[in-house]
Amino acid sequence: IFLAKFDAKMTTMLSRVRGVMSSRQVEMMGLGLFAVGAYLDLHVIDPRRAILPDLVFPLFRLLPPELSHRAAIRAAQLRLLPGSLKVSNQPIPSLETQLWGRNFANPIGIAAGFDKNGEAIQGLFGSGAGFIEIGSITPKPQKGNEKPRVFRLSKDEAVINRYGFNNDGLDVVEKRLRKLVRTPEEPKYDEDGDLIKGEDVIRSRLQTNGFVGINLGKNKETVDAADDYVRGVMRLAKFADYLVINVSSPNTPNLRDLQKKSELEELLIAVKSARDSASITGDFFPPPILLKVAPDLNLNERKDISQVALKYADGLIVSNTTIDRPDSLVDKEKAKQTGGLSGKPLKEKSTEMIKDMFKFTSGKLPIIGVGGVSNANDAMEKIRAGASMVQIYTPLVYHGPQLINKIKFDMKDFLEKEGAKNISQYVGVDTWNEMRKEDPTWVHQAKIDEQTFKARPSWEKALSKESPYKYMAAPTDPKSGVKK
Repeated sequence: IFLAKFDAKMTTMLSRVRGVMSSRQVEMMGLGLFAVGAYLDLHVIDPRRAILPDLVFPLFRLLPPELSHRAAIRAAQLRLLPGSLKVSNQPIPSLETQLWGRNFANPIGIAAGFDKNGEAIQGLFGSGAGFIEIGSITPKPQKGNEKPRVFRLSKDEAVINRYGFNNDGLDVVEKRLRKLVRTPEEPKYDEDGDLIKGEDVIRSRLQTNGFVGINLGKNKETVDAADDYVRGVMRLAKFADYLVINVSSPNTPNLRDLQKKSELEELLIAVKSARDSASITGDFFPPPILLKVAPDLNLNERKDISQVALKYADGLIVSNTTIDRPDSLVDKEKAKQTGGLSGKPLKEKSTEMIKDMFKFTSGKLPIIGVGGVSNANDAMEKIRAGASMVQIYTPLVYHGPQLINKIKFDMKDFLEKEGAKNISQYVGVDTWNEMRKEDPTWVHQAKIDEQTFKARPSWEKALSKESPYKYMAAPTDPKSGVKK
């Protein structure tokens, strides 16, 4: 409101001074005012109310999609993302999420594919994201598929891409990440000369305001896929806060075949062994291994992957882009393009898959939800389905990087209104509730015991009347009939 009134007064003033100032002077005054506005936008104003994005990001969409993507990466490199860094990075205790021994400031991340080569990691954290995933990275550099290979479906707030793992390769990315490695802290001793132990929570390997995941892929011409992933793990594990095995991109021939049970089991055994070998020196904590899966899998394939992941992975990313084209798409012509569809049309499909994978793993494997998250309601929907955290990519194309802060603060407001202490209380509540209604014995079939639930932050709330957990608070042993 203040800026609108200020703008109206400045317009009136400028109309009066035109008679006494040259056009050049008026132009310089306008540029000066724009510079002041830009400074306020970047360093003072609440990022949810930043004005520059509404002016700048529509201009980005006038560029061809891939050129616009490069421009956005360049802007992030120069740290020109809108919104006060003080506001973007302010702690929000209710959104803090602990996974794999790491304390994420918030559960909103930027998905792989945006910063494919780790060029703008530090700048992207200015968006307020709790974590960023770079990649996919292949052992050898490759140019990807022929251009044009990315298409906006603006009316659907969607994107179709067939990039094909275009990236700089291991050598270049490793060199780039090496410059960001956090300098080990000097050991501290008390008055008696005893070593003072540090915090139990694992810090990021890189000098960033959050955690960095590294997404690994295979080269197009590679025959032995496992070898490519193993090479990636051996070279980049030391920089990663988590590693992602991407076997679900639709743009690399035969890649999705690796999701078959036997192939996937062999691959994950090799990857896990490589991770353990790379971290055997003890110089860094072994990064958890996450598996990124496709949303186009049938129910039996989802069950198979869940069982393999429970044995050999530390988490799941659900999901990658889809090769389906829903009838609801408005832009029928662009929908004919081959490649993976992302954005709003993927939202329901990815959420349903999150529910399935959460159900098939009995909630024992953390899930990062991806697909069509464009507001706080979308994020909460995926969390309630079973995701511990969510990632964003395509909605940034249409709403700009300030979207992350908007989602964060809207979620914070929601939790305060509900009287909830932490976002983790909502992980999987809808799925637990649905399964209990469908099958009262499901808790026992899933082999979920009291200890499992006590480990969940929502255990205390589980005893309340409002909670869908209440019927699980004291399960009855089906054999003896005695309440546990």
